[in-house]
Amino acid sequence: MKIITLATEGLSDDFAQAKKLADALAREILGENLCLAYYDGERDIKSPSHVECHDCPTQPGYADYAISRGAELRVLINTPRFDFYFMAFVVG
Repeated sequence: MKIITLATEGLSDDFAQAKKLADALAREILGENLCLAYYDGERDIKSPSHVECHDCPTQPGYADYAISRGAELRVLINTPRFDFYFMAFVVG
């Protein structure tokens, strides 16, 4: 999995702007894509929120969910504030 880590100013608490940036990077690298999971560290919001990693208790459930479904790109913005997982969207 490719991992991109960015440190930006002005996005410290703006999830919408961070998501737009992560989406743009994913589109540039993967083309059509799907965001499988994300984490907003300061607000402690994760999606999907209902999963847990039973095989690896140190790995967050949202990360395990994305990795087990084929995530190809991880975008970290102002670590540990925002964490996004993407996969290329392939039709048929």
